[in-house]
Amino acid sequence: NEDRAREAMEGREKVLVEEVERLRETIHNLKTEQHKSVRSVEVELRDGQDRIDELEKRIAHAAQEKSDLERLVQEAVSRGMTAENQADVARKEICKLEACHMNEVSSLQTRYDRQVSDLQRRIDELESEKAQQPEETSKNPEEDAAEAPEKDVEDAQEKPEEISGDAGSFDAVEDVGELHARIHVLENQCSTLQKKLNARPIVYQTPGS
Repeated sequence: NEDRAREAMEGREKVLVEEVERLRETIHNLKTEQHKSVRSVEVELRDGQDRIDELEKRIAHAAQEKSDLERLVQEAVSRGMTAENQADVARKEICKLEACHMNEVSSLQTRYDRQVSDLQRRIDELESEKAQQPEETSKNPEEDAAEAPEKDVEDAQEKPEEISGDAGSFDAVEDVGELHARIHVLENQCSTLQKKLNARPIVYQTPGS
């Protein structure tokens, strides 16, 4: 009985030793797997942190780009408003210049019409006076009348300043030819002034220049 009991005890001890070895091996394997898992988790954590840092950099860069775009938009809107204000000022200035130009043209036209009317009136008076004069005052009235306008026109063309300076005093003129010459000079002056006004460029200057 003692031998059997001893054999049984030895068998159980052997089984227990094997079981302990198996458990130790299992624990070792579990520790190894745990260590690998911890390393893998650490690597994943580092990768995740790197991705988070990269995303934060991208977000900061995107925020900077957004800020720059907003600033550019504000500058563009400001420049647009400034350009509109300058365009309004330019339109007003052009309207003023056009009005001034029209007033000058109207004034010149009125002055020209008035002078022509005075000249025509003076011509009518001189023709009326000649009609009332006796025929003996001129041997060849037709030749005198034909030569006088040509001579006066030539004199008027040679001295336009003198004629234009006395253009308002038509009552002192006693010859029809001279009146015709003055009309011709005044028409030329009016035409020249009209061409100068039409050729004058409209210069616009910004308020700050």
